[in-house]
Amino acid sequence: MKTELHARILALVSWTTGVKSEKLQLGTTLSRDLGMEGDDAVEFFEKFGADFAVDLTDLFRDWKFYFSSEGVPLTTALLVVIPAVVLALFLERFFPYLQGMVAFGISALLWLAALVQWSRWRYKNRTAQIAMEDLVQSASSGKWTKAVPEEIVRRMNKPKFYDRFIAR
Repeated sequence: MKTELHARILALVSWTTGVKSEKLQLGTTLSRDLGMEGDDAVEFFEKFGADFAVDLTDLFRDWKFYFSSEGVPLTTALLVVIPAVVLALFLERFFPYLQGMVAFGISALLWLAALVQWSRWRYKNRTAQIAMEDLVQSASSGKWTKAVPEEIVRRMNKPKFYDRFIAR
């Protein structure tokens, strides 16, 4: 049974994401299920905090565990472009009727499809998720109540290979 608070939260999420509130469940997650990231998530939580008088200090402290930033880092762009160019050159060599941008377009689509599949497999359940249920609990208590699982904190704070090359 939905409470008035639950219905108001679902209405806010529905309004923000464009997903009908009837399709939202307590287990629906903002990032994985609804695709909320970056600035959209910041704007949503600013409105959520104001509308429901929730202190979100703890959420914003742990933000990196829940949401990725918007935009594409240079390394990611290179990871997409360079293999696509190499694949396009391969396609042009073995299929001479494929010229320039056509070969690149086909290779880019193939490479992006492979990357999407790989990232789904690799990153499934690797970040903390915020569900409708967490929003209801936080709105009820007036402060952010969800803690990031220790396993995720440990994994995401583990030094990366490239950290040794970055001057601090």
